[in-house]
Amino acid sequence: LYSFAQSPLSEKKISTSAKFLQQELPVRFHQKLQHIDQLKQRVRSVPSVAKMYQQYQRSIQICEEHNDLQKSWEKVTSFNAALQSIIRSYNQCSEIMLKNLRCELNTDDEQRESSELRNFLDETFYTLISTRILIEQHQSLYDSLMYGNITKHPVERSKIGELVEFACTEASAIVLEKLGNVPNVNVTGDTLAKLLCVPSHILFVLIEILKNSMRAVIDNHVWDPPEIDICITDEKNRISVIVKDKGGLDPLMKDKIFDYFFSSAQQHQPTYTYSGGNLTLNVHDGETHTSIIFGKEGSTF
Repeated sequence: LYSFAQSPLSEKKISTSAKFLQQELPVRFHQKLQHIDQLKQRVRSVPSVAKMYQQYQRSIQICEEHNDLQKSWEKVTSFNAALQSIIRSYNQCSEIMLKNLRCELNTDDEQRESSELRNFLDETFYTLISTRILIEQHQSLYDSLMYGNITKHPVERSKIGELVEFACTEASAIVLEKLGNVPNVNVTGDTLAKLLCVPSHILFVLIEILKNSMRAVIDNHVWDPPEIDICITDEKNRISVIVKDKGGLDPLMKDKIFDYFFSSAQQHQPTYTYSGGNLTLNVHDGETHTSIIFGKEGSTF
């Protein structure tokens, strides 16, 4: 994707990109239909899952309706608008589905713990992430050609330090609004290190981790919250962002924090989850680790 975006723009190039999506997306959506068909009736009957099923069917139909992209540039333009509609609906359905599953399966511990359900959610969000990358990349190329926009492509080389600083600002604003206080964040290390990535995805992961970290620190240190330390390292072509806080994470929660149905937040507080962030990092060939320093209320992500 990165190399494709660097070559000169032309209508032929955009048409090639559109044709690829027109052929590739139905394959992915057919696979998801088959996956839902294999789920137990208990999960298939959840309204949001049924709506997702219908969305996959509609998306396939949209792609099939645009099988004549080579005929004219107007056809490509029409397909581009359809792609935007697909990704908007897909995002909404995914968020609603996860929320409804949490609610409707809340009393069914056996179902919630089943590997079948977790695999389904994993694959659903993997498909969402990868499909969004493809469509957003095509959209940025199209906009650059049509409107002359200096558009940032979804895949680019980004300074990790800048992403961390932006994530800190966003997370701090959210937590301050919800809880009335927020700890300071100290960023050190190789802040100029660059990573070939989808910046919006890395930001999503960082913001989710920082929101949880800040919230946990405020829970345990309401009036005088200690700083959160972030260290960026770049060793052997492997970039790490190490977040250390004193949020007092229960050691028993360590293996649960990336679970779809788990939150360490108290009942009256906003619920944040790491699950989507963990999947996003996997797409980028990344990973997450969690350690707890016993007796010091310390957690490291």
